[in-house]
Amino acid sequence: MVLELPKRWGKNSEFEGGKSTVNCSTTPVAERLFTSSTSLTLKHAAWYPSEMLDPHIVLLTSDNVIRIYSLREPQTPTKVIILSEAEEESLMLNKGRAYTASLGETAVAFDFGPLAAVPKNIFGQKGKDEVVAYPLYILYENGETFLTYVSLLYSCRNIGKLLGPLPMHPAAEDNYGYDACAILCLPCVPNILVIATESGMLYHCVVLEGEEEDDQTSEKSWDSRADLIPSLYVFECVELELALKLASGEEDPFDSDFSCPIKLHRDPKCPSRYHCTHEAGVHSVGLTWIHKLHKFLGSGKFVMTLGPPRSSRIIYLRGV
Repeated sequence: MVLELPKRWGKNSEFEGGKSTVNCSTTPVAERLFTSSTSLTLKHAAWYPSEMLDPHIVLLTSDNVIRIYSLREPQTPTKVIILSEAEEESLMLNKGRAYTASLGETAVAFDFGPLAAVPKNIFGQKGKDEVVAYPLYILYENGETFLTYVSLLYSCRNIGKLLGPLPMHPAAEDNYGYDACAILCLPCVPNILVIATESGMLYHCVVLEGEEEDDQTSEKSWDSRADLIPSLYVFECVELELALKLASGEEDPFDSDFSCPIKLHRDPKCPSRYHCTHEAGVHSVGLTWIHKLHKFLGSGKFVMTLGPPRSSRIIYLRGV
């Protein structure tokens, strides 16, 4: 459901000039889809970033499908991106969840990166004009990140194919956690991803082009041509203090770990800063090393020193 608020005007810029009661218009989105599939749940929703088109909303549902709806036709998706094979999703557990969900192999969040030129090896059209699209980063619960390029102006199927999982460097045995819950792409080039887990860990990853010598042949890539895909370089890890720990004498190893879903929000005024909201309050995180990264990329040098690990600044606003 999309709620449209009335305009503000007047001395204090209040809704409809300060009326005590205002009328709002609502637009139900994908109502038939959710009514006909009662077990279907909404995992994540966001606006399509283009300002040139009519408003579009992007929905990620529990069946591992991303659907893009125009508010002009809110019941019929403009574009559908399937994130898993239908044969896998047809094997349902007793509680209605797919086997892939029990293994954490379902998408939980996504975010768009800034508009960029689609690599020719991914687009697969030599000699054609440059194609621009929005990179869409899709996070799975098991910590894996996939990539696809989305453009509502082009109908070529190659733009929307799924790539990944994106290699992460340095590699970790636990894939940097099995409880991933949110992803955010900061509006900068190269793209910087923030991956959050329910245990309060934040991973800052720089997205760089893949190299031919990297082992990027993924079993989950649907294209047998094994395109070169970007890699995620984990620059630093930040741990949020989500709750006060118990005293050492009373600490219970099973109850001391506090976890809760985290939501990530861009800062509209500062591209190198973002905010985390959760049950324990609000954290604001500033990536102080981004300007050094941009300076390094513009210098053409091959050695870069970004300072000690965990150099980002964190401000905590405690919840009431």
